[in-house]
Amino acid sequence: MIFSKEFKVAILSISPKEKEQLLFRLLKKDVKLVKRLEFELLSEESVDTVRDRVAEDIVQNISAFQGRILGMYYEIRRNSSLITEHVFTCRDKLGEVFLNLILLRAATQIQEDILWKSNGQIKHIQKVHHYFFAKLFRCFVLTLKLEPDLLLELQDEYRLLGEALFIIPAAKTYCDKLGIEEKWLKDMDIPENIELQYKNLRVKKLL
Repeated sequence: MIFSKEFKVAILSISPKEKEQLLFRLLKKDVKLVKRLEFELLSEESVDTVRDRVAEDIVQNISAFQGRILGMYYEIRRNSSLITEHVFTCRDKLGEVFLNLILLRAATQIQEDILWKSNGQIKHIQKVHHYFFAKLFRCFVLTLKLEPDLLLELQDEYRLLGEALFIIPAAKTYCDKLGIEEKWLKDMDIPENIELQYKNLRVKKLL
């Protein structure tokens, strides 16, 4: 939203007491912004510490899941919302990739039978697999936009996810279908045109 100069002048002319009342009235309507301000102004924890705690929560949530393939889809989405909240609160660009890789690997390793060997309805299986690989492609895209000095922190997670995926026949078949090469994960050798590849797969409704 773009504010006009006149509006900015009018806001600045409000008395301090009225500004304070207006500020708290607005904050009550934006819980996410309140959490961000609490973290930035009051928290003594580092972004790394909070990120690690969210990673632990994700693994625990996936480990505790009991259900079928469609439930797995909603469980992944539920944990995705935790990541989204963390990224907004802590402005953690690295964490967006790191935590999604944690989520995808946890789902693959801990819930392998549900995620990759399910005999559920085809439409439900496709739904969760499309969502899973869309998240992976988004990780690829975001990784190439990070500062080079941050990439080292993602290497192990990419490698571990690659090792987990490519030993599962169904997962490997899906990777082959989407053109995902093992080196993209194990060596973090992501092609420069990955965003275009992602868009093309979405146009073809493969993601």
